[in-house]
Amino acid sequence: MNLFRSSGIIVLVILGLIVWSSTFIVDERKKALVLRFGEINRIVEKPGLYFKFPIADEVVPIEDRMILWTSDNMSVQVVDGRRYLVDAVTMARIVNAQRFRETTSADLSRASDLRQAHLRSSPVQRPCRDDA
Repeated sequence: MNLFRSSGIIVLVILGLIVWSSTFIVDERKKALVLRFGEINRIVEKPGLYFKFPIADEVVPIEDRMILWTSDNMSVQVVDGRRYLVDAVTMARIVNAQRFRETTSADLSRASDLRQAHLRSSPVQRPCRDDA
């Protein structure tokens, strides 16, 4: 009797771990990519409780809110060759989670680095006035 009770408890604990590792929760401020062996299997855009295969699937959360990046005293080149220090503010929202994953590996710091590089490399199209 004692052996059946202890083996029953062990079976329940194992089943509980399997159920716990096969569920995930998507917050209302996020989206989720479900990757199966590194490839995108599905994109979850609605909040709630979802299921996945415990070993094969990995869940990557993606921000669904507006993302605000600021850059202070960034050097930007103007068309006539002069450089100015500017403050840049960028607001963005991730619309296409699959493309975001392919471009930045779902990393917001990588997205920020790409934004910085784009701002530095694109010259301002009109010359700035010197009012000083």
